[in-house]
Order: sequence, then C-alpha cells, then structure tokens
Amino acid sequence: MNPQKTVLKNKVTKIFLAATVGLIIWSSAASAQESLGSLMEQSGSEWIVGKWAGESPDGQKYAIEYKWELKPHVLSVHFKGFDFEYHGIIFFKAAEEQVVQIGVDSRGGNGKGIWEAEYDKAIMKSEHAGEYGEVSRMGFVYSNVDANTMKLDLYGLDEYGALDDDPGTTLEFKRQKQPTPKKTKKVESTKLTLRINCGATEPYTDKAGNTWLADQGMEPDGKWGAVDGLIVDRGELGIEGTDAPKIYETERYSMEGYKFTIPNGKYIVRLHFAETYDGITSEGERVFSVTINDQAVLKDFDPFKDGGGYQKPAVKTIEDVAVTNGQLAIGFTLNIQNPEINGIEILSR
Repeated sequence: MNPQKTVLKNKVTKIFLAATVGLIIWSSAASAQESLGSLMEQSGSEWIVGKWAGESPDGQKYAIEYKWELKPHVLSVHFKGFDFEYHGIIFFKAAEEQVVQIGVDSRGGNGKGIWEAEYDKAIMKSEHAGEYGEVSRMGFVYSNVDANTMKLDLYGLDEYGALDDDPGTTLEFKRQKQPTPKKTKKVESTKLTLRINCGATEPYTDKAGNTWLADQGMEPDGKWGAVDGLIVDRGELGIEGTDAPKIYETERYSMEGYKFTIPNGKYIVRLHFAETYDGITSEGERVFSVTINDQAVLKDFDPFKDGGGYQKPAVKTIEDVAVTNGQLAIGFTLNIQNPEINGIEILSR
C-alpha cells in the first residue's frame, strides 16, 4: 500500500477545509469590476450553492452547505462530519485577481485556499494550520457529476505544489432537497395550481400571496422537475413591473426541458423570462425556441427583445394546453446562446 495515500486518508477528518466550494477563476480575464457571483457564472460553478450530504464506506455521514451571505460577493461554507466542523467564507480578491477561501475549524485550526481552473475541473491548493501549528498541504479536485451529485478527489501535494498521480480518497455528495411546503398538495388536486421559481433553492411567496416552489431536477419517481441544466441566483436586482420580482433573480439555463405528471385536462401555461446576464447587452444575443408536448409555442424567442431590454420581464401565456396522457413536457432548443427560464406557472382552466 502507498504510505502517502494511507496518511492522506487518515488526515481527511482532521484537515477537511470545506474545499468542495469549487469557485473557478480565469485570472487573466478577471478585473476589479468582477464579483464572485459573475465569476461563478462565467465558470459554470454556481450550481454549488445549496445543501449537500454524503456517507463514507464505513458509515460516517457528512454534510456541507454553500450559502450566499452578501450577494454576489461573499459565499459562506459550513462543513460537518467525521467529528469535525468547519466554517469559512469565499470571496474574490480583486487586487490579486484570485478567488480566496479562508476559515476556521472546531479543533482550533485555520486555513486558506486559492482556486484555479483546469479544463472541466476545479482545483484548490490549500494550506491548513492545525491546533498545534502543524501545517498540511492538500489539493482538492472536484466535478459536477450531474445535477444532484458532486464528486471530490483529495490529493497530496509535492514540494513544488503539484498534485500526486492518484487521489488519496474520494468523497461523493448528493444535493439535499428543500422541504416541500404543505401547499404543494394542490399538485394532486383536480384544480391544479403549480408555480415554479426556476433556479431557486427555497420556496417564495410573492406580493399577491402566491407560493412559488423551489426548483428541482427530475428524479425517476418524481412528479415534476427539470431535465438537465444549471441554476444561478443573481441576488437582488430591483426588477419592476411585477408582483413576483424575486423569480427573475434566479434562473435555470442550458436545460433540455421540464416534465410534469399532472391530471388530464386543459391548462394555462405561463412562462416567465428576463435577460439578467450582464454578458448580453442587446437583441439577438440569446435566441431559442420552446415547445409544449412537442408542439411549438415560441419560435426564435429573444428574452431581451421581447421584454424590452435588460432585466425586463417577458411573460408568455399559452392558453388551452391539453393533457391527455397525464404528462406535460416543456422543451427548449438552443439557437444562439443557452436557453433560460425564470418561472413556470401551470394552472387548471
């Protein structure tokens, strides 16, 4: 057995630095005007926000949560497991053009890590000082396996800061669903009222008293959910002209679609869009098409153009959608840039 691997595995419970945050930065492209949130979006790492949990082969449970504390600038991290607890924060240090993570643990240790990107993976090289001053250096490589699974490989570092050839251990995390509000029982009723806050991790009640459910991926035995795609929360944007401004602060993008198992009947379907990505500044830069049950409902749709500009809501209502087999499927087809959606309403007629 490789002695270095054995030592690395034994250290996992002592020096776990909440390194699964995985915020990628292209240093040459960053500037003082960048924020942590915009860098996460550019690198496709915003999916990390939320609660995750896993269990080791020997039955030890562990959990980690990434939560915005000051959007879009500061993200907090809380890890608990292996008789160990860690609290940290992640932020973009403009002067050094780096995404930095610092934190402390329940055993008196403290650490700092710097993130970098390498193809489709994120790597953090960290230095952690234990309660007696001993220093440990490790490399953390993680990947988004799918919408609900995250894998983390832990490596040793040589004297030059290079990763070992093989990881010392691997941890797997599963995204934890938010508790479903009691009002979701309406999904089972004959008169169905279903509102989805796309990209959100928590339910939301708008000014009119309507409850919007948190987004979720489609599970094999699920009643509804998104098929693929990533989510992003852009924080408070000050959207005007709507009773539900918060739904336009989050979005799901690059998805294949959404699927719903609902009673047969006729429905009104409302699709909510708003162009809130600051990388798009004019018409024609994001164009896609939408189908419902394989029937075209929006062709060459441009949220920026239809809404009348940046951060302007565009609501499209499709009347008399007939469901005859208990299934309603919304599909998205890319034309220019990834398709996106902020909210979905499905209402019985």
